[in-house]
Amino acid sequence: MVYGLDISPSAVRSAVDRSGMPTVESELPAIVPLEESAADLLTADRTDGTYVIGSDARTVDDDPRVPFERGVFDDTDAAETVLETVVDRLLEGGDSDRVRYATPEPLVAENTTSVDHRETVESVLTGKGYEPTPIGKGFAVVYDQLEENNYTGVGICLERQSTSLSLAYYGVPSLSFSIARGSAWIVDRVATETGRSPPEVREVLETFELDPETTGELEGAIADAYDALVGELVDVLEQYADDGSLQDGVAVPIAIGGDGVIEGLEYLVGGRIDAAGLPLSIRGVRLADEPGESAVRGALAASRDDIDAGSSAWPAETDVDAASRPVETSGSAESETERAVNGNGGSDGETVSFDDATVVNGGSSGGRNRANDALDSLLDQLSTHEQRLEEVDEDADAIRDDLEELADRTASSERVAEVDERLVSVVDDLAALEEETIADVTAEIESLEGDIESLEGDFDGLSETVSDLESLEGDVESLDTDLEGLSERLAEVADDAETLEDVTEELEESVSEHGERFEDHDERIDEVSEGLSGLSETLEDVSGRLEGVVSDAEALESDVADLEESLSEHDERLTQQDDQVETLSDQQADFSETVDDVSEQLESVVDDTDSLESDVTGLEQQFSDLDERVAEQDGSIDDVSDRLADLGETVDELASLEETVDELASLEATVDEVSESIADLEALEGTVESHEDDLAELSESISELESLETDLGDLSETVDKLEGVSETVAELTALEDDLEDLSASVTDLESSLTADVDEVTDRLESVDDEVASLGDEVGDLETQVAAFDERFESQSTKIDGVSGRLSELSERTDALESSLAADIDDVSERLATLADETGAVENDVEGLEARVSEFDGRFEDQDDRIEELTDRLADLSAESDDADSLETDLEELSETVAALEAGDDDTTASDDSSSSGVAVPTLAGGGGAGVVSGGAVALTSDPTIGAGAAALGVALVLVAVFLGR
Repeated sequence: MVYGLDISPSAVRSAVDRSGMPTVESELPAIVPLEESAADLLTADRTDGTYVIGSDARTVDDDPRVPFERGVFDDTDAAETVLETVVDRLLEGGDSDRVRYATPEPLVAENTTSVDHRETVESVLTGKGYEPTPIGKGFAVVYDQLEENNYTGVGICLERQSTSLSLAYYGVPSLSFSIARGSAWIVDRVATETGRSPPEVREVLETFELDPETTGELEGAIADAYDALVGELVDVLEQYADDGSLQDGVAVPIAIGGDGVIEGLEYLVGGRIDAAGLPLSIRGVRLADEPGESAVRGALAASRDDIDAGSSAWPAETDVDAASRPVETSGSAESETERAVNGNGGSDGETVSFDDATVVNGGSSGGRNRANDALDSLLDQLSTHEQRLEEVDEDADAIRDDLEELADRTASSERVAEVDERLVSVVDDLAALEEETIADVTAEIESLEGDIESLEGDFDGLSETVSDLESLEGDVESLDTDLEGLSERLAEVADDAETLEDVTEELEESVSEHGERFEDHDERIDEVSEGLSGLSETLEDVSGRLEGVVSDAEALESDVADLEESLSEHDERLTQQDDQVETLSDQQADFSETVDDVSEQLESVVDDTDSLESDVTGLEQQFSDLDERVAEQDGSIDDVSDRLADLGETVDELASLEETVDELASLEATVDEVSESIADLEALEGTVESHEDDLAELSESISELESLETDLGDLSETVDKLEGVSETVAELTALEDDLEDLSASVTDLESSLTADVDEVTDRLESVDDEVASLGDEVGDLETQVAAFDERFESQSTKIDGVSGRLSELSERTDALESSLAADIDDVSERLATLADETGAVENDVEGLEARVSEFDGRFEDQDDRIEELTDRLADLSAESDDADSLETDLEELSETVAALEAGDDDTTASDDSSSSGVAVPTLAGGGGAGVVSGGAVALTSDPTIGAGAAALGVALVLVAVFLGR
């Protein structure tokens, strides 16, 4: 059996393989003195008293003493007491069981050594029969988390009082150290900085996650404390880098465990190490699953693999006084690491990768040692060949020196040839030697590879053999257990055999006794047979009586049949009532459907009314739009009228211009008057231009107003006025001719007036053209006006039709409203009537339900009576004799009554006295028997039959009394 043990201030944890999975148990390493004994607590007795150990210590003291400082024991006596008690609870084994216990790595720059701690642990475990071996907590994390990386990487274990770090290559620690900083230091620092209590800080720390965006005073202080702790680890690593202890270019993963780990710590560690510029490449940072159990799981794995304590499990103790000197590992581990990294003892600067390395990981370290030996042998041979090559290089150098001397001495051609031959032979020898060396090295490498593969196969076979042997050991143990069980069962079988012999003797004696008892039983059987023959005769008598009882039962069955007929009649009546109720329910449903139909009709009428209102609203909107358009057309017509008025004024101005031309006919007019005339002409030109603009605006207005209605008469007058303007233009042309005649006499003004008149002439011609085009446009306007008239007439017709439809709709709406009002009143009356009828039906239904419940009660009573009659059938079988006597009495009573009815008044006194003497006692006896039997029947079974029998008995008694008088 192998165990893993983790001894820390937070807990002592043990791990053992159960069903192929590690099972972890823990106990608090606390100790508290106990004043009074307690049977339910984990205690330990010492010379100075009794102490409570483990988790039970907290039941005695809220803050029990934990004998640790900086992660190791600080009190040997208390530590031994705690460890002995806790180990007895956690470990099950004993003699020669391997235990690997995790303990902090050597502390850096602290006046504390872990030697006393390890000696205390080993003393306790050895005293209990275990084989203990220490393993650093950082290396334990490597062994737990980095198996797939060939146990190569950095392991960090953050606990309560210390933090350990170990860098390992192929399962060999290269450097290991720890600092006296842990989760307790973080809590104390945060509590001091924030003024919070340590319990409050611990409570927040339980759910805290490191995040770059952490907010809050307390959370920020916790993040700063973790950053300071990781920074101290990185500072120590930088010291090792300065000393050359780190392998440059090596890419390693980092695994973090310990009960002080929080989420997000992996990002902080990776970032700080990357930022430090260490000669160490990070290939990923991970948090262990269940970080608090990582160290004990790694210790269990190391114990399973039987890690050698002298080389790989624990590094040599450092000189704790040398604060600045890094931790030195053992010579064997260092030499193995150096040989694995650099074959000739130096660094060649190449990057080392551990992903493709072949390392044997199994249940024994022998396979790994053999592989290391083979690699060492190969490296030694390579170094030998390198030496031979160096010797050849030295010979070549000597030959070169000889050649130089020969050249200096101007040697003869024969010597030169000889030297050439020697050089050729030396070169051939070198080439052959090189080929031979390369072939030998290649062959040896291939053979070594084959040897390594065979060793791996042998090792795999040995591993399988070991596993088979382990399984066989389990089988042997199970067989031993089975043999012990068989021996016990054989002993039990022997005891059972002796017991069976005793039981057999007792059974023989019992058989003899039973034989005698069988003889006695035979005699008793004969006697019983004789008794049975007498009972058969009695049975025949009983059978005869039973036949009479059966006949009585048949009579009662007929009575029961009558009752069933009456019940069926009641059922039929109830069925009829149910049919009536269903009919009423159907009528009610029909009424409800009628009401729903009426409601739907009302809703449809309301919808139609709403649609009509919306149509009317739309038509009103259309009428308002048409009114607005007509108003707009009226405004446009007014504008045209105003513009035509302006044209009339312009014509008047033209007339005044004619008068001015007449005044120019006089030759005595002065040049100033001519100038004024020219100015008037220029003004006329501006007026014409303004009228041209007005005509353009008029044309645009007319084209935009397609539905314009204008007065054709006014347009005709406008055309006449325009024709007058044309005549005026012709007159102006004649006036121009006159002015040309005048220009001959007015030579001084000729040049200027000629140019002006020509320009005026051109403009007037353009006015003529525009007037002509205006005439065409007027024709187009007339066509458009005609089209507008037609459209207006069609729209008027449509409006008239819509007005008619609106009047019809209005009339129909009024009629519909009146009819709807009448229908609503009718429906309201019908609904009121229906509500009354529904209330009446509900009352009837309630009455019917009451009657049905009454019938149900009566049916239950009838069922009870039927059960009573069934019970009476059984009772009447016992009272058949009484019934027979009662029938006899009734017959006698009938005969007596008949005799009394047929009796003659002339009967002699002697006959009366004699008959009275015989009849009176008979009637009295029969009456008394009737009263008694009737009362018994009424009390025990059917009250009706009992009452009838009692009444007959009373009548007989009265008759007897009457006769007795």
